[in-house]
Amino acid sequence: MNRLAGTLATLTFAGLAISIGTPARAAEDLCALLSPADFQAAGVPGTRAPTKNPDSQGAHCVYAGKSGATGGVEFDVFVTPNAAEAQAVYTELRYSVPKAAGPKVLPDTDQSEVAKLSGPPPYTLIIVRKGKLVFGVSAPATAKSQEAVTALARLVLQRADKLAR
Repeated sequence: MNRLAGTLATLTFAGLAISIGTPARAAEDLCALLSPADFQAAGVPGTRAPTKNPDSQGAHCVYAGKSGATGGVEFDVFVTPNAAEAQAVYTELRYSVPKAAGPKVLPDTDQSEVAKLSGPPPYTLIIVRKGKLVFGVSAPATAKSQEAVTALARLVLQRADKLAR
């Protein structure tokens, strides 16, 4: 089901106007929620401008490597038409975590979980749902990677507040 194609809307958050008309355009705009500098400031080195892969519901943004699960740095983000569809997307993302990730880690969200996964290679993943917004941030596992992905998730929530409504 293509939830973004054929829709023409302008979404504004954090002073950034986002025009969504096609999945490719959505990927470009949604990937702008996090920059390589944001990752570096959070303690995730080695990022570059993301490879933007559109999805019918949002975007897969890869800042290093091929994916988060293969030792890279990845941000997957989806804006759904309603909270029920966001729940379905969250559940889909949740299946990518092979074990229970734990309790809600961000209090102002509907759901949020963080986990260090053994891989190989080991990586850390946070999955978040707030309203119509669902996203995940993954990075190589380090002693501080849980704090890093949690800080990045907070940044996305600030910048994308209007997208969640």
